Amino acid sequence: MSAAATLTHARSPAIGQGSSATRRAARLLSYEALEAVRDSWDDLFSRSASAWAYLSPAWQSTFVNSGRLAGRPLAFTAWAGDTMVALFLVSVRTRAGTRFAEPVGTGQPSYLGVLHDRNYPEALRMLADLVARERPFDVLCLEDLSTDDESTLEFLSHLEDRHYRGHRAHRNLCRQIKLGCPYNDYLENHKSPRSRRRIRGKDRALCERYDVVVRQYRGPQITIDLLQRLAVIQNESWMKRRGAAVLEQPFYQDLLLNLARADLARVWIMTLDGNDAAFVYMLVTRTMFVYTWPAFKLTYQSDAVGHVLLNRTIRDACGEGITVYDFGHADGEYKRFWSTDSHDVIRVILGRGFRARLVAAAYGLAWSLGSNPRLRAHIRKVRDAMTRRSDSSPGVPHLDAINNTLRE
Repeated sequence: MSAAATLTHARSPAIGQGSSATRRAARLLSYEALEAVRDSWDDLFSRSASAWAYLSPAWQSTFVNSGRLAGRPLAFTAWAGDTMVALFLVSVRTRAGTRFAEPVGTGQPSYLGVLHDRNYPEALRMLADLVARERPFDVLCLEDLSTDDESTLEFLSHLEDRHYRGHRAHRNLCRQIKLGCPYNDYLENHKSPRSRRRIRGKDRALCERYDVVVRQYRGPQITIDLLQRLAVIQNESWMKRRGAAVLEQPFYQDLLLNLARADLARVWIMTLDGNDAAFVYMLVTRTMFVYTWPAFKLTYQSDAVGHVLLNRTIRDACGEGITVYDFGHADGEYKRFWSTDSHDVIRVILGRGFRARLVAAAYGLAWSLGSNPRLRAHIRKVRDAMTRRSDSSPGVPHLDAINNTLRE
């Protein structure tokens, strides 16, 4: 193993009740070092039944391999013997004279934090001890923290006990459907007779007007040619006007293929009279569907193809015993119609030291201003004007920062 890939171990007491194993904390200084424990990472993810797919090797390694990071990757791990029981993967860079860390994957709507085997609760305290002792960063910023993520919230609490101070702000409401039941039971328990007639009526009307075929693809069936079909649909959808038609970009094609190869993705494509009309690219774990990339061609907007296809994916989720169907970031009328529950995404920034706390305070102020409806409306106008200009002329600055501020 090269020097860049060397693991630095910090000895500490054993974890787990009655365990005689020695805990080891390791800081991975390079991507080569992360790859050296890839099997352990895969094993940890497979044991973490409630972990989001965003913490999988398939998702986060794609960001590292593509260089889609603002700094260098650094991973904090906790071990019980030779078993990895917690992993926090961040990117660290210098900003405003401080070492600034954020989870790998930041910038793409997701739920990011600590990957943790809940059978080892002391692992979170161990990670916080490592951070406080080694001081690898001055500021830690999480912009995609789900309030359902108990492990990461506990880890941050441990950091606060170790003199990290900062700010929290609400970002988005995220809708969910709690399933774990047959499809008809879901409709009977959560939809009025009128809504049930509406759901079935839209499906029936579409089938009367077109030859409707919905096919599901998984694993090796999700190919580059299939992703090209998704990109075409997305480019003919409302997402094109919002600057969000991204699936033809090489990074997203790599990401979607890697997720499929890891069996963390499904694709549904609806065709009408043999023509592609709509799709859903879903992130899938053992118990959860995440409605991640959907789109339909505007040509079929009046036919309610998005509504019909979404309904069919919910029916398939019930058939597979899925317990949670998550709609991801932001709220929306259609999400309110289907959902039965919700959680929140919050922003958290913590700093240790005077300058780091000033940086954290500045972020907290920016988040507070960004929550002002009038200011957000003004920024939207600026963003839309820049988007229109970028469609007609090159050289317009990247809009990610503005879009991240406005993401609902």
